[in-house]
Amino acid sequence: GSAKTALPRQRTLAATIDWSYDLLKPAEQAMFRRASVFTGGFDLDAAEAVCAGDEVEDWEVLDHLDSLVDKSLIIPSEDDEGRTRYRMLEPVRQYAQERLSDTSEPVRFRSAHARHFVGVVAEASPGLRTDQIVATMKRLDTDYDNIRSALATLLETGDIDRYLQLAFDLMSYWMHKGLGVEAIELSLEGLRAAIDDTNKLAMVKLWWATAIHAAELTDPDGVEYGRAGLEVARRTGDPNAIGRMEIALGAAIRHATTDPEYLEHLVEGRRLLEEHSEPHWWPATWDNGLTQLLLAAYLPMEDERLEEHGRAALDAFERAGDPALLAATLNDTGGTLYV
Repeated sequence: GSAKTALPRQRTLAATIDWSYDLLKPAEQAMFRRASVFTGGFDLDAAEAVCAGDEVEDWEVLDHLDSLVDKSLIIPSEDDEGRTRYRMLEPVRQYAQERLSDTSEPVRFRSAHARHFVGVVAEASPGLRTDQIVATMKRLDTDYDNIRSALATLLETGDIDRYLQLAFDLMSYWMHKGLGVEAIELSLEGLRAAIDDTNKLAMVKLWWATAIHAAELTDPDGVEYGRAGLEVARRTGDPNAIGRMEIALGAAIRHATTDPEYLEHLVEGRRLLEEHSEPHWWPATWDNGLTQLLLAAYLPMEDERLEEHGRAALDAFERAGDPALLAATLNDTGGTLYV
């Protein structure tokens, strides 16, 4: 329909794609339409996870891709590891998206896409806290366009629990990329869409991450995020979650204001987490290290346990093998004290 109002060159292009599309077998047409849900390319695993179903069997996905490559509708390329990635030229992708939206299935395949990338990030993100960090960052960089579009889909379809999980799993990625502002904006979109039956602990985790991002950016709004998270944590009645939010709020107040109130929150958070160190949000060693790092970084110089917190953080990140937070600890604590 839109071709009539388009420029002549675009009309010709649409006609050419139309012609190619009409020559495809029905299963290839389905594969072509569904592949349009990817942004910035995809690999075979993603195609099999997202595009299979009904007339497309998962074991046929590779054959259909090869056929679409032969017809120049999909372009293959090799990544640094020699793995094949596929992409569509943007006009071709837009055409395929229009064909997908003519069917009854766009939401189904966009949701499958979003769920796949929630899984990709959940599986990859532990590597951000080990010596696998460089490879993991690269893996997430490659699919960051898909990850962004997964967040948009989850928001649109009201799948807020998954949205919160994905945003929380991206925290270290965003931190290491220096994408704190984007992290806060995207996290708030999900938190503001939360409803009564949204998972409360998932909300606490993301308010916590958002307050920490803000503290790192010296953003005074972090205080508001910390208070919002503390309120949700209190509603969960989980002393571990309350303790973590107290520390995040203390950090946010300390970093962006001159209010001495920060100290009460840090000390109360420390007390709660010493009594309730579980449940762990990450592997125990790393998790404890993070608490120690936050205390070492945000408590005042005169706190008699400052050195102990710094030493404990260094020890934990050394054992966990996290080079980035080991460096951050040396940085935040002046380093020389604890080595």
